[in-house]
Amino acid sequence: MEDRTPEQQLVLHMAAATPLIFVQAFEEEPVVKCVVDTSKQALLEGVYDNVWMWTATDGLRGINTGGPERAKLVLSADFTAKVPGPVAIGQPPTLVYRPETDDIVVSKVVELAIVLNGFREFMRTAPPPPPPDMPAGMELHRTDTLILPDAGIFLANPNQYPVHRLLSEIAVLSRTSPRNFRVILIDVGFSPPARMERLITHIRWPLPDQNELLALAQTIATAQGVSDIKPAQFKLVAESLAGLTRAEATRVCQGSITMSGSLSPKLAVEEKANLVAKSGVLTFLKPIGDLDQVGGLANFKEWLRLRRRAFGEDAKNFGLRSPRGAVLIGVPGTGKSLVAKCIGTAWNMPVLQLDIGALLGSLVGESEQRFRAAIATAEAVAPAILFLDEFEKMWGTGGERDGGIMSRLLGSFLTWLNDHTSPVFSLLAGNSVERIPDEFLRAGRFDGMFFTDLPTTTERMEILNIALETRKRSSQNFQLRELAAATKGFTGAELAQLVEASLYVAYDRGEELTQGILLENVPQINLVSTTMGDRLTAIREWGAKNALPASAPEEVTYASSVASAAGPRLLGRPSLLKRK
Repeated sequence: MEDRTPEQQLVLHMAAATPLIFVQAFEEEPVVKCVVDTSKQALLEGVYDNVWMWTATDGLRGINTGGPERAKLVLSADFTAKVPGPVAIGQPPTLVYRPETDDIVVSKVVELAIVLNGFREFMRTAPPPPPPDMPAGMELHRTDTLILPDAGIFLANPNQYPVHRLLSEIAVLSRTSPRNFRVILIDVGFSPPARMERLITHIRWPLPDQNELLALAQTIATAQGVSDIKPAQFKLVAESLAGLTRAEATRVCQGSITMSGSLSPKLAVEEKANLVAKSGVLTFLKPIGDLDQVGGLANFKEWLRLRRRAFGEDAKNFGLRSPRGAVLIGVPGTGKSLVAKCIGTAWNMPVLQLDIGALLGSLVGESEQRFRAAIATAEAVAPAILFLDEFEKMWGTGGERDGGIMSRLLGSFLTWLNDHTSPVFSLLAGNSVERIPDEFLRAGRFDGMFFTDLPTTTERMEILNIALETRKRSSQNFQLRELAAATKGFTGAELAQLVEASLYVAYDRGEELTQGILLENVPQINLVSTTMGDRLTAIREWGAKNALPASAPEEVTYASSVASAAGPRLLGRPSLLKRK
């Protein structure tokens, strides 16, 4: 079954008369359509297949009649004779065929437990003789399917025990019943009572793939009279819509055309941000620019560039899997968090930061549940980037002091990291190498592990240029090489702080920012490289042994630096570092 699509799995289980099928889906419409289409095909093959659906608002109705003639057959031999009406017990409800919608409406809305009881009693009786007006050659292979949307509501509610019991009895009855009957339950979450878990077949229904989204975008553009969109733009839009439901994708496309007269990926990212905000444990990082806004880190930026197109169908067909993730470890203030905010723009993906504080709960199992919900949300809006900042503080402590919560969360994360197939790229950033759990150091755990050191002279010039241009100052008015020489040992964050502090001084003096003011303020910046002391040396030793350099040496190209680092590396810790 694993190699078959969810649609194929559902069709096979229907053919096998599997009694209880739970389809976990964000949208019920495609599931219902698959069931109805399957029953219509069965009708062509001589199987008398009826599809019913019960909802709390409409009650019970038949949704697959196949026209007025077949409706007569349903009305003459339906299971509702076993369903008592809610007003006059013992009187079955009346069925009415509606030609305008080609369905059968039950005249009285009945409770779900009563409907299920009717099905149970129906399964206990022998099939009736063929109706007189049955078309010639049609055998009476009677099959009934009941669809129950929003099934998670009553499955998770202990007060719905009669419903739980009736579903269980129907599953058991299916072994000996003379009739074929199945219940298809649909909802977003799958959480049946423990006593029912082994009675229910579970199918995960995917969100629309890029081919469906491409067709949807093209259909909407045509309907709105937009004809100047090139195929490459359609493809980019379809990729950005990945992770949205059909309804959400439709809303995004229509909104984009209304606001801009064309289709743009921008609204898709905003829609995903709204979904993330609802999770409570993930934060959507607003993009601040592309990777050009990050000074230095040439090796890592090139590594990212090579993988930015590896999340689509073309890459999959080429034989590539979606990139799993990367780890950035190094000196604080060297651009790790900044990269996370910029990679989303470069890859046209939302960046989701896991909020450690919001993850922890006071109730037993609450933290694990929130973590699973966070991962499910990230997968729902994929392709996406999951960012964990200072991850070593989350999983480098805990133990018995927290009841083992962090250890269990670490195990869950690593299992998901190894097994998941969704296009979620995990980006982890850390500073304290002595607190990094050994499990993260295993070769192959991530696609890449990079060390961020203090910026080189060339990188300091790049960072100063960006910092000045961002604050509306032309770098042409400054001697960047002189400034870079004067700021040896500065991190990227400290260089940005230098420009910011100098602007305050210039503003207070009523002057424009000058080279002199910048050099004057260099001694006013407290440097991490000074305060860290021997620990900086230890971090660099660790980085040299365990990671690739995120920055290219000034005289070395990216290709040669990767070639020199090729081959297996022994992952370990320098003796100077001791776990606290």
